[in-house]
Amino acid sequence: MSIRAAERQIFTLMSRLAPPANIVHVGAGTGTGYLHQWHTWDLNQAIVVDAGAEKLAWAEAKFGHAINAVVGARNEQRPFYTAGNPDENSLVPPASLQYIWPGLKPAGESDVQVQTLDTALESAGIPTPHDNTWLVIDCFCAADIVQGAATLLPVCNLVCTRVLNTDSDPEDELLHTSTLHAMTVILEPRGFRFVHLHPGLNPAAGHAFFIRDWHAHALELEKQASEQHVQQRERAETLGREKAALEKRIKEVEDAQAGLEQQVTAGKKELESKIKAETEFRQQLDEQQKQVQHMTEQKNALQQQLTQKEQQHTETAAQLKQKNDAAAALTKERDQLKQQLDAAQQAHKQTQEQLTKLKQEKEQVSQQHTQQQKQAEILGREKAALEKTNKELQDAQAGLEQQLNAGKKEFEAKVAAEKELRQQLAEYQQQVQQITEQKNTLHQQLTQKEKQNTETAAQLKQKNDAAAALTKERDQLKQQLDAAQQAHKQTQEQANTEQDQANARIKELQQQNQSLSMKEQQLQEQTADANHRQRLLQEELARAEAQIDLIKDLLLREQEKED
Repeated sequence: MSIRAAERQIFTLMSRLAPPANIVHVGAGTGTGYLHQWHTWDLNQAIVVDAGAEKLAWAEAKFGHAINAVVGARNEQRPFYTAGNPDENSLVPPASLQYIWPGLKPAGESDVQVQTLDTALESAGIPTPHDNTWLVIDCFCAADIVQGAATLLPVCNLVCTRVLNTDSDPEDELLHTSTLHAMTVILEPRGFRFVHLHPGLNPAAGHAFFIRDWHAHALELEKQASEQHVQQRERAETLGREKAALEKRIKEVEDAQAGLEQQVTAGKKELESKIKAETEFRQQLDEQQKQVQHMTEQKNALQQQLTQKEQQHTETAAQLKQKNDAAAALTKERDQLKQQLDAAQQAHKQTQEQLTKLKQEKEQVSQQHTQQQKQAEILGREKAALEKTNKELQDAQAGLEQQLNAGKKEFEAKVAAEKELRQQLAEYQQQVQQITEQKNTLHQQLTQKEKQNTETAAQLKQKNDAAAALTKERDQLKQQLDAAQQAHKQTQEQANTEQDQANARIKELQQQNQSLSMKEQQLQEQTADANHRQRLLQEELARAEAQIDLIKDLLLREQEKED
């Protein structure tokens, strides 16, 4: 069997052991060599990466996904070396490879931007392939490239890398990440198992094949699933406790909300009763204010009447004084008339006494007439004189009687006038007394009204203060009610948010439980499939080793024949 046939058979064997659905080929070059047998395979996606843009025309034309980039362990600036053989252009100086290829000459050096493979895929806008992906690295420093493929490596089921076939590390540290040992150290902990090293034309370098150890991977998945199941159970218990605490909190919030609603209802009722009491109080206050206004109007009317009565009393007192003065003058005049009357009566009495004495003398004269005839003429003359005097006295008496009658009439008239004046004075005094009593009554009423007004004003002030206090308390209750409603709203929103979060968490846990169940089932299936494939792999490996031994024997025989 020829070398090319053996290479094709190895690649076919690997494709049967780990069937690829996608392939990422780093250092693809011009697209030639036995590692490019995948070109004819039915793949979902093929991604080609190379540092030389001029080498990627075939990939862009055939597959579309071609990335011109230098990839490594991290994003950094590093020198890139070109050699006389373009296939050996890399981050390793050609001088470091001369112990393998003594004729390799350096051709140039330049600083380039090194990217991780994950960054290169992301920068190119190419999504990371799904499961069953081959990662082919046909260049040195493959361990660095694998380290930079942390996102891609978990979906790979085969890794093929160019390595140095040596038991010890090369002298140049840049080549330490290019050895089979370095690749084994980095891939075995990630679930891959070394299965074959295919030597190149120079046995010092070749291609190492690592296949994912499905049995170990299944055990790891089972372990992870178990750990996830424990974590899930712990999370479920934690969520159960959180749910119980949340339900308790919700119940407390609902109880607090109910208590708050009761307080709000009681506050509303109390506020409504206070508003009603305040309304009634204001109505009473308005009525009292109307009564006070009415009483004030009555007081003003009484005050006006009292002023008018006082004016009338002043006028009546002046008139009474005038009438008293007139009565005093009449009394004085009456006294004078009485004195004149007494004097006239005294004079009349004296005249009567004189007249009586004269009559007596006349009688004596008459008795002595006879005795005294001589004296008759004298007596006659005296008699005539006496008669004349008597007549004069009678005329004077008649005049005095007329004067007396006139004085009596005038006196009686004055007495009647005085009596009338006294009656009027008594009436005036009675009116003054009534007015005084009315005035006193009005004054008492006014005092009572003022007292009532003072008490009403005090009550009004108290009620105004009470109304202000009620208004202030009402405003405080409104503020408390608004604050309580706001707190209730926030509490309700928080409770709703927590309830939604709890429901979402529970739903997420249910989905995770369901997903875990499905993963466990898939894991069991994958474990069974992996065990089956492991057995097939062992059988194929046994056949492959037999064929390789056969190939080696054929090669040795051909060399012996040539020798």
